[in-house]
Amino acid sequence: MRDGRYPYGSYTRLMASGDSFVFVSYTAADEAWAKWVATILEEAGLTARIQVWDSTPGTNFIQWMNTQLAEARWTVALYSKAYFESQWCTAEWTASLARQTLLPIRLERVEPPATLQVITWVDLFNLDERLAKEKVLHAVGMQVMPRLATFPGKSTAQSWPPSEWVSREDFTEAIKLLGSGQRHARIGGIRLLTRIAESQPSEQIAVIEILSSFIVEHTRALKDERPDPPLIVIETDVQVALNALGNLPDRPSLSRANLQGARLFGADLSGLNFSYSDLSDVDFTRAHLNFTDLIDTELAGANLAESFGLENEQIGAALGDSGTRLPQQVERPESWPPYRPSFHLWEEFPDEFSGTSNYDLKP
Repeated sequence: MRDGRYPYGSYTRLMASGDSFVFVSYTAADEAWAKWVATILEEAGLTARIQVWDSTPGTNFIQWMNTQLAEARWTVALYSKAYFESQWCTAEWTASLARQTLLPIRLERVEPPATLQVITWVDLFNLDERLAKEKVLHAVGMQVMPRLATFPGKSTAQSWPPSEWVSREDFTEAIKLLGSGQRHARIGGIRLLTRIAESQPSEQIAVIEILSSFIVEHTRALKDERPDPPLIVIETDVQVALNALGNLPDRPSLSRANLQGARLFGADLSGLNFSYSDLSDVDFTRAHLNFTDLIDTELAGANLAESFGLENEQIGAALGDSGTRLPQQVERPESWPPYRPSFHLWEEFPDEFSGTSNYDLKP
């Protein structure tokens, strides 16, 4: 795969001296792209030179171009059909190829001449501005892509992520990052999924499903791994996934999340939108729920008894059952059935449910 690879070796060679600059090679038809690329480079602290800005009236164009090609640390060539039809651009990429300073960026799906096909390139087409910016900065070595990988062989110990998701081409990179043993890689996968949801609204349902599964899978074993409940907290990557889910835009008739059975110990859901979500049997111990949207959220069997910030108005908009545990200060909605502790709670906390103790046994 050519896209995103670095053509000449180490990133450390970039901008070796303070006088170095990047020359942007383009044709007149792609002037708008050239200006944008130059702007991105200069915002990143580099010096960019392009003809429309830097070749002043009265300048000998051929001499000016030769000077740029000879002195530039890198020549960013903006590949397009028009680019390869231009004799001037042909001279520019030929010179930069000889000097090993060529950094190609494709603006459209075009096949470079055979001589150039040995040089890797970056694609900007079909990307939103944020992703395109990252590609440009990666091309010049200002942003390093994660050097991460997951075990490619068969694994019996890891059941997540499901193979049917990994096989989807548009989600492959994100899913592999989510399955990594490195937390920062998993966070990168979550952010990549967020971008997919933002740039491809039709994929939002799939993104919600994947993030929901990730959260449930990575919190289910918390209680077993950490036997001291007061110290149990969710991992940073799980919190990032919750933030991603809770900030996705609303779409009609779209269930936002299915987190049944998740253990969200110490999670911060403040200000997030979990309306129309299934949070049945979720343990919210020490979770912060200030201003969390819970409209038509299913809370059957959920444990909110030790959560923080929950208000009557929030719980009144949610859906609960006889197994939903509420904090003492929150009134049980009249539409809900009376609270009845499950059998395992009677065994685990006998003192709370015996004698005169009512805990949150609200009618």
